[in-house]
Amino acid sequence: MYLFPQNLSNLQQSILIVATVITALLAIYACNMWILSLLSIKGRRKLPNPPQVKSWPRVSIHLPLYNEKAVAKRLLEACLNLDYPRDKLEIIAVDDSDDGTTDVLRAFESKYSDLVRVIHRNDRSGFKAGALQTAMQNTTGEFISLFDADYVPPTDFLKKTVPHFYSDERVAFVQARWTYFDGQFSWIAKAISLGIDIYAFVDQRARYVGNLLAHFSGTCGVFRRQAIEQVGGWNTSSLTEDLDLSIRLHLEGWRYIYLPGVACPGEIPHDFKSLMYQQFRWAQGFSECLRRHAPAILRSKRLSLFQKLEAFLHLGTYFICPLTIVGLVVTLLFYAIFPPSFWLEDIWRYEVAWFTLALSVVIYTAPFMASGVTLRELSKLRRLTHLGYLGAVLYGLLLSNSRAAIEGLFSKAAYFYRTPKLASPSKT
Repeated sequence: MYLFPQNLSNLQQSILIVATVITALLAIYACNMWILSLLSIKGRRKLPNPPQVKSWPRVSIHLPLYNEKAVAKRLLEACLNLDYPRDKLEIIAVDDSDDGTTDVLRAFESKYSDLVRVIHRNDRSGFKAGALQTAMQNTTGEFISLFDADYVPPTDFLKKTVPHFYSDERVAFVQARWTYFDGQFSWIAKAISLGIDIYAFVDQRARYVGNLLAHFSGTCGVFRRQAIEQVGGWNTSSLTEDLDLSIRLHLEGWRYIYLPGVACPGEIPHDFKSLMYQQFRWAQGFSECLRRHAPAILRSKRLSLFQKLEAFLHLGTYFICPLTIVGLVVTLLFYAIFPPSFWLEDIWRYEVAWFTLALSVVIYTAPFMASGVTLRELSKLRRLTHLGYLGAVLYGLLLSNSRAAIEGLFSKAAYFYRTPKLASPSKT
């Protein structure tokens, strides 16, 4: 059996080579998903109990808001209902709004002047990171908790997260699990909710267990203030300030703790357009972080070769999109240029066909593995059919995410598109 057909035209050889290379590249990402899934299974072991806290530390809750009139009241009420000593708590809302959100916040500040402080900015300089950096400059807390406007922390959130900082002085942040109010209100919501669950139970848990590149998910977490300050604070030039900070902390040897048992619900984008804008920002931000931090990751003596490779795969996640587009085009060309007798019979006489088939098995089984691990954790295996919805959404985002990933790698100018919030019913 020969490795590769010899009696092909130059065009046919080129198409076959490109198809094989694209399949191999996608298989690398799929292998990474398999590894994360297996690490996640390993990580199901129960976390050690945190130390008992004799004297609760001062915690500052930072709330960056921009035109969040629909959800601001719900967020403030949830923060005020947290089970934590009032004399050890402060809530700082940094508001860039011009839609009436400021009036909602000022009403809370007036009523709870001992707890709530509102800082209104007249511009959005630095976007969310700029707001968080402003809050940092006005905080008094030893620890900082952070929530996006559409999330609702459970009442015991701080008492379940803060004690973990006392297990190790190098713990920079404690991350709770993202979840959602209603993940079944549309087929798009079913797709996104499955994606969120896979992220929570496979990606996040595997990163924690495997000591892979940390990724604070932007909300529902608590930070050690000293750690943020030690790495230079929030980066106001980054679209994904959460990922940027996570990378800098990881490279400096800070640790984190992930608590999938502490669930913090938020909203799912209500339509495809909102999802597209959100994903565009994330794709651009991931590539931006890859461009910015690649040299430091390569030079790091703290990271093993595998950790460096996985870090590049993580930051380059959205390059799956242009690779998939090229793969689809090449597949169409393959079937158009080669006669049916070739791809039904002749190609199987060569090793390249069996090599490509093996890689394809890895590619197509990886999503089922990750979904299976996730849904078994939730005891909701019937939702495996929602993988079809998730696939449809991801294919619908291929063009916009491809453009964003490429722009983030080569362009420095970017705009922070806000995802609209509509105050979903507060139910889990």
